[in-house]
Amino acid sequence: ARLGVEVTQALLTYKDETNGLTSQAKDLNLKIRDISLSRPTDLEIWADLDTKMGTALAAKGPIKLTASLDTTFNGADLEKAALTLKLSAHDLEIKVPGTFEKKKGIPTNLEADVQVTKKEAKLEKFVNRFHNAEIQTTGGISNFMSTPAAGQPSAIPTVKIDVRSNEIALTPWVAL
Repeated sequence: ARLGVEVTQALLTYKDETNGLTSQAKDLNLKIRDISLSRPTDLEIWADLDTKMGTALAAKGPIKLTASLDTTFNGADLEKAALTLKLSAHDLEIKVPGTFEKKKGIPTNLEADVQVTKKEAKLEKFVNRFHNAEIQTTGGISNFMSTPAAGQPSAIPTVKIDVRSNEIALTPWVAL
């Protein structure tokens, strides 16, 4: 059996009088395909945002998130989970008055690939692009769920992270 969910062209409005937060997602779309433990599940969410946190922050414009989750089981035990994620907000405008302004068209996206098993969690790829900067991260954690044999000491979790960046010219950042 397969199950899916689809919401199209919805309007979602949230207002918090206490904190001065108003948020509206126009043309909100949600698609989830193959909600399953035996097949990859795909997710897409996109909308046109219009959000204000009092006078401190405003975000307006389109945003899109896509993800895929693939799981492998051995009976009831999870053997592996793989998550792929992409977020795009190129045309989203963000304003923090007097401090920061991201105009429409400034490259803004995120891509990630994560693999998790009983022995390790691996960040295969995490790429964050903003303006003229690209930050690439890989790494993982191992020995975080291992059970030692009788009489043996617990394994110490090992964390390895590698972060790299392109050469970032700061002069163009004045526009932000």
